[in-house]
Amino acid sequence: MAHVTMINGLIGARSCDELNMVMRYQIRSGTKASSERRPQDPTSREQQVLELIWLGLKSREIAGRLKISIKTVEAHRATVMKKVRVSNTARLLKAAIQDRLIPIGQ
Repeated sequence: MAHVTMINGLIGARSCDELNMVMRYQIRSGTKASSERRPQDPTSREQQVLELIWLGLKSREIAGRLKISIKTVEAHRATVMKKVRVSNTARLLKAAIQDRLIPIGQ
């Protein structure tokens, strides 16, 4: 019998047999593989920056609207991109839509 571990809701396996068992479990239960999970949700400020990016604002415009520095906007953008594991703004927005991080059509 294979040993399956669960840490913070993530299922792990230690051998090929265990991996097969874990994958079958995930398919049956609808559980996403750990590589598909988003590590963290954005903070409220990161969420604000993300929504303003969605509206098409540039970093300078976002900084002015939120009364923060351009560097801070860029840091928030970079942090959100890291959290959703993407490397450019287009993929960030795509991931945000798929994960329902930004309200669209409202």
